This record gives sequence, C-alpha cells and structure tokens, in this order.
Amino acid sequence: MLVVLTTLWFCYILGFLSFVTCQPTKTNNNAKGDTNTNDHANIIQDDVTHIDPGLFAKALTHAKTMTLSQNDNDSLIAQLNSGNIQALYTVAQSLNRRNAGDDRITSVQLWHALADGPAHHVPSAVALGFSYSEVDKYLALKYFVQAAEGNIDIESNGKRGGNSDSEGGGPHQAALYNAGRLFLELNDPASSLAYIRACANLEKHFPHSPYVSPDLAETCKEAYGALSSQIVGETTSPPGIEDAAEMFLYS
Repeated sequence: MLVVLTTLWFCYILGFLSFVTCQPTKTNNNAKGDTNTNDHANIIQDDVTHIDPGLFAKALTHAKTMTLSQNDNDSLIAQLNSGNIQALYTVAQSLNRRNAGDDRITSVQLWHALADGPAHHVPSAVALGFSYSEVDKYLALKYFVQAAEGNIDIESNGKRGGNSDSEGGGPHQAALYNAGRLFLELNDPASSLAYIRACANLEKHFPHSPYVSPDLAETCKEAYGALSSQIVGETTSPPGIEDAAEMFLYS
C-alpha cells in the first residue's frame, strides 16, 4: 500500500495543476455598480449566506489594488458590487497568491462563504480541500467530496451541473482524484477505489466540463490500476469494494 500511496502523492501535483488550469473564467459582464457599499454586502449575504459586510469590504478593497487593465478592474469591481460569485472567487485566488498571513486567511474565509453557502461553489470547495490537505485531512476530504459530487440544481429536479460552465457546477475531476487519495491515506481503500474510478471515467460522461483534463484522466486510470492490483494482492475480498464502485452513476 505504501507504493500506491507514494504514487498517488506524486500525482497529487498533477491534480493540483489541473485544478489551477481548469477553472472557468466567465463572469457577468452585465453587472451594475451603482449601489452603495452596505447594499453590496446585503446583496451578497442574500446570495451567499456566510459573507458578512466586513468580509465583503476586504474583498472590494483588494479588488481595487489588483494589477489589471482599467477596463478589467472596473468590470471586476462592478461584478463584485452585483454579488457575482466568480468575481468573489477571483479575488479570493488573488488574495491567496499574495502569501501574506492576513490575506490568506481572508481568501479561505471567502472560499468558505462560497462553498458553504447556498451557491455550493465547486471551485471554492476544491480550493478548501487543497488548503486543508496538509493540516486537517478529514476536513480536506469533506470539501473534496463536496466538489466531487458537484452542484446539484434542485430547481432542475436534481440534475447535476446544469450551469457548470458558468456557475461552477462540477463534478470536479481533481476533487475526485484527491478524495480517492485521502480515503486511501485514511485506510478506506474501498472508497478510494470508487473515487479514483469515477475520476478516470468522468470525461466519458461530462466531455465538455471545464473541470475535466485528459492528462488527469490518464493519471486516474494508472492510479486505479495500481490500487486495484495492490488490493487484489493483499486480499481476495476487500469489504465494500463492489458497493463503493457503484457510488457514482458516472463511474
């Protein structure tokens, strides 16, 4: 099992790079910015439950300092003012890249607001999974699993990813892979196998998803084969493997 864990950790970097490069960049270009700051905070509180006025003010302040063209900066601020989810996520990413303690804390708070609130924003859940993966594996697993399941549109009778291209609906391939990696580290090979299998086959069911990478799909196939062989070599009947393999309709 150590060999498989080493392989999965090596491939973890590929999963992280896939997460960084496969994020949708669409935002609402029709956003209006003619409201006052308190109203902005209230709008976002309605749309994304856990963002308070103080956190919104930090996001807005940082947005004004981002190195963008004047038009892009004006557009980003207008989108923030309208409560645009992708704009908030963009600001969180920028804050996190600055590597300053307070800025990174603010970025994580923004990701929590987007992932934990009504939006159930998939890229924010993935970002939280990576943020916690070295300090709290169970919490990291929670967010990877959330992103792996995707954003279910209740208004569409439970259909998955109805607006995944524009609203971050998922399911997210890197999250599937990393959930599988953490399940294995936490001694749950059955769940690990199910998630990595789903990662390997995701492209077949969501070929146009912005969260699918052919390179990561190949990595997942290799990891699935290695893990399957390792499990078969250690036991002839791993408990729960068949049930776990049916965990996802798209696996």
